[in-house]
Amino acid sequence: YPQAPAVNMAPHNRLAWVVKGSSGWESAKDRFPEVRRILVNLGIGCREVLGEYVWVNLALKAALNHDKVVIADCRFLNEAMAVKEAGGFLVKIDRPGHGPLDSEHELDDWDDWDLVIDNSSTIPELEQQIVKFAKGLERR
Repeated sequence: YPQAPAVNMAPHNRLAWVVKGSSGWESAKDRFPEVRRILVNLGIGCREVLGEYVWVNLALKAALNHDKVVIADCRFLNEAMAVKEAGGFLVKIDRPGHGPLDSEHELDDWDDWDLVIDNSSTIPELEQQIVKFAKGLERR
């Protein structure tokens, strides 16, 4: 059928379609809860194939180009230790009632957080706590 459009059903193209149709990752994760699971599985798969330092090494390399950075989603002990060894500060945002995924338990007993924020209030209050911590870092 020479006039028929090609339809690509590869998983990454379908995921891109969901994200584009949802106006970004955060919206896609809200509208389609399985998107978060897909991303987690992708991340874990990359760690298994490319090595457990793949994500933290990329993040730390990118951080070299900036004076200040925030590295989100530190999920594994080796990542936390690498960030600490690089001079980073670790902040845990605890959101009661919203348990972690299966892949997010390795740091449950980690007690070397620089700050633990209770996120049981409003977004503006969470932002205030984060800004207060960041201002304290600027004074160092």
